[in-house]
Amino acid sequence: MQFEPMSLRAAVILAAIVLPLVAWRMFNRRRAAVTLSTAPLLASGPRGLRSRLYRLPDALRFLALISLLVALARPRQGEESVHVSSEGVAIMMLVDRSTSMGRPMQIVQGDTLSRLDTVKRVFKAFVLGGDGLPGRPNDLVGLSTFAMFGEQNCPLTLDRDGLALFIDGITLATQVENLTAIGDGLRHAALSLVAATARTPTKSKFVILLSDGEQNAGELTPAEGARLAASYGIKVHCIFVSSPMGAQQYVDFFGRVVLVPTEVPTGDELKEVASLTGGTFSEATDGESLVEITRRIDQEEKTEIRQKVVRYRERFGLPLVIGITLLGVELLLRATVFLRIP
Repeated sequence: MQFEPMSLRAAVILAAIVLPLVAWRMFNRRRAAVTLSTAPLLASGPRGLRSRLYRLPDALRFLALISLLVALARPRQGEESVHVSSEGVAIMMLVDRSTSMGRPMQIVQGDTLSRLDTVKRVFKAFVLGGDGLPGRPNDLVGLSTFAMFGEQNCPLTLDRDGLALFIDGITLATQVENLTAIGDGLRHAALSLVAATARTPTKSKFVILLSDGEQNAGELTPAEGARLAASYGIKVHCIFVSSPMGAQQYVDFFGRVVLVPTEVPTGDELKEVASLTGGTFSEATDGESLVEITRRIDQEEKTEIRQKVVRYRERFGLPLVIGITLLGVELLLRATVFLRIP
């Protein structure tokens, strides 16, 4: 038999205050007295059952309080131990939000969304489940984005619905910040993972980095960011969204879409990042391939955690009933058999 710790502490504190007061009242009660000249004669006379049991109501109250205090401490009995296997890791999703992510991307059967909207849809499925993905209900998942610099959109959390709102809130970079700082974004994501898991260490930490370009801004190169992540035991799984055309999309001052010819990114920087951190490199050409890549990462990154769970059966019912019953009997006796008129 065990007691719930917080309830036991409260019961002990209450007992230390109440029981001494009740005991003092029982043994130091001033009884009403009448002066009689025949008092010695009455004292030598026979005593009835009622006079012998005059302290019975006080005893019943004392026992009732003890029973109620035991019930307050919540006695419980551990019945069985269950070992639960769960899969928990810490994941930071790192998304490129440069304006090139606004280009159209085929998702299925000719339907298209922008690259960023496709990524948002797939990453929401990765977290919540859907599109053939089971979801990550037991994992800490966060969200970071980068363009000219890295920023944290959502810290590591178990709140899936809240994280989905942050994923929906990702927007393309403005022209002022329309550069690609992969190294700085990776540094920001890695340090966020380290800080968030400092007090709750996990067996596995990794970043899912998705970009469609090459670095052209920032303090750290992608390789330097990768070495930083690797030094903390963080793997980086890189997804490169390949470009079907060698042009960069911009929106000019008048709101017009302008295509400027550029060299087609090769994804070599992301390959190096994956290699340096022990992660994987994959190339996504459409929505279906992006889902498949995400599914493969989901299957690879599973860490089994065995937890011991003891199920308890509450046993406070019996002392509670006993305490209430004793109080009822005490009140009944004081109102009838042991009724006193001062």
